[in-house]
Amino acid sequence: MVKSTDPVSGAKVLVVPVAGVAKYQWSSSDLQSIQEHIRGTKIQDARAFIAKLPGVDRTSINVALTQGDTLPSDEQYITITVLSPTNLPVVGLPTVAISPTPAMTATPTPTPVPPTVAPSPTVAPTPTPNNNGNNNNNGNNNGN
Repeated sequence: MVKSTDPVSGAKVLVVPVAGVAKYQWSSSDLQSIQEHIRGTKIQDARAFIAKLPGVDRTSINVALTQGDTLPSDEQYITITVLSPTNLPVVGLPTVAISPTPAMTATPTPTPVPPTVAPSPTVAPTPTPNNNGNNNNNGNNNGN
């Protein structure tokens, strides 16, 4: 929708509602860094750390141990599985009210026009006969 138009330049200001959903990508170095950070921690501390990371759905964090409540101190025994989202959030766009564009009147600015100069007519020279009636003089004045 056009919100306004600049009366001088003609530039238009548009109002456009925009929204989107981003999917966060984890690199192998990101996952290794998480493993290093949570090694040797209690389950609740590991969950709290992972929940604060960007792109993590807190409801999908699952930490499972075969025994005890502390993660292994060696990260090679910690496996992180990245899940693809099953349900993407609904993105709602705001309603844009269409209002009449305010009337703008522009005062035209006269553009100076340079004067047009017509070319003068070209006159071809008329050959002048020499003394003996021969038009081809060639710098030779012997009369032949």
